[in-house]
Amino acid sequence: MALQLDEIDLASHDFFVDAVPHWAFRTLREHDPVHWQAEPAPNRGFWAVTRFHDIEQVLRDTRTFSSAKGITLEDQDPEEIEERRSMIDMDPPEHTRLRRLVSKLFIRSAVAQYEGFI
Repeated sequence: MALQLDEIDLASHDFFVDAVPHWAFRTLREHDPVHWQAEPAPNRGFWAVTRFHDIEQVLRDTRTFSSAKGITLEDQDPEEIEERRSMIDMDPPEHTRLRRLVSKLFIRSAVAQYEGFI
């Protein structure tokens, strides 16, 4: 399916109703791998990073690409961010410290103990 870049709307729920639009992500990877997705007000829009190696760089560069200001597409004020905050909304070293506390609970042998309950 060959759509123009301006026809790709990753901000629209309707865009994903029938199926994940793999063709749209393929188009973005080929023609606009770091894509600005505009949104109607009051939202501001967001960057869609679509190439694997670019995503790896984003994940490693927490100074530039922080999770501490929230990870949702909805704009949130600081109070909302704090109220919804979880480990995924943290950057190192805070994230690393908490991850060390819980990581042993997710190794294969620990997860296997829950198999009967699941």
